[in-house]
Amino acid sequence: MNDKFRFDPVKIEWFDINASDGGWQTEDEIKNHEPAICYDVCYIYHEDADKVITFSSYNLHSDGSIDYGFLTAFPRGCIRKITKL
Repeated sequence: MNDKFRFDPVKIEWFDINASDGGWQTEDEIKNHEPAICYDVCYIYHEDADKVITFSSYNLHSDGSIDYGFLTAFPRGCIRKITKL
């Protein structure tokens, strides 16, 4: 492993918008409509009071540099839980 790679894998549980299909809904369906609960397994690149930036893949170059792929910026308010793996 590269000495510059200092990231531990995490599982992020987060809320996502759950839109209806646009059809008619009963009052009971409206009352039971909830945000989707989603999961990502990834690495945290940066976090602050407003957001958590993650990546899910990376490339370690022979010169020691690293490229990062599949970036996601999660607003803090969407995150339900972060578990270190």
